Amino acid sequence: MNGVVLAIASYKSSPEVAAMLAALASDDAFGIFDRVIVVDSCGTGSLEEAINANGWPVEYVNAPSNLGSAGNLHRRLQEIGRASCRERV
Repeated sequence: MNGVVLAIASYKSSPEVAAMLAALASDDAFGIFDRVIVVDSCGTGSLEEAINANGWPVEYVNAPSNLGSAGNLHRRLQEIGRASCRERV
């Protein structure tokens, strides 16, 4: 693949992120990314349900507290790095 990862931050924006993922699916655009990751803060479960119900190839991570902008970026980078390390082993 091309090594491109789409990493999405979410905080109280489940409908907007779900709409974005639906648009990716309708354009058959998931295939241009090696991985799609969503890091949510204080998620209600509705976004994870939408991901599972639609079968979107998305890795969903929900933090139980508000990570803030910098904290969410840190978590997204951790998730990307964690998988990259596993792939090299």
